Amino acid sequence: MSGDHASVRQQLRLPLSAAVVLLLGAAFGRWPYGFYQILRLLVCASCVYRAMLFMDVSRGRMWLVIAIAILFNPLVPSASLDTIGRLSTA
Repeated sequence: MSGDHASVRQQLRLPLSAAVVLLLGAAFGRWPYGFYQILRLLVCASCVYRAMLFMDVSRGRMWLVIAIAILFNPLVPSASLDTIGRLSTA
């Protein structure tokens, strides 16, 4: 089982690092709206990818990243993220 965890960690390194860097960039900078749309797409895609990797390893983590993917879904945006975005630009 520990070998499974090591391979999942190795496969998650790049998508997770990219998501963290972009989320930090979004938190500490002013960007055009298109940046945030791309950020939502990347975060959602990396969460779907992680959910597929966690499917056999950890069901709890799989459901957690599915919830994050739904929250950052670019097709049907979450009202809470849009409200936070409007408040932060006011």
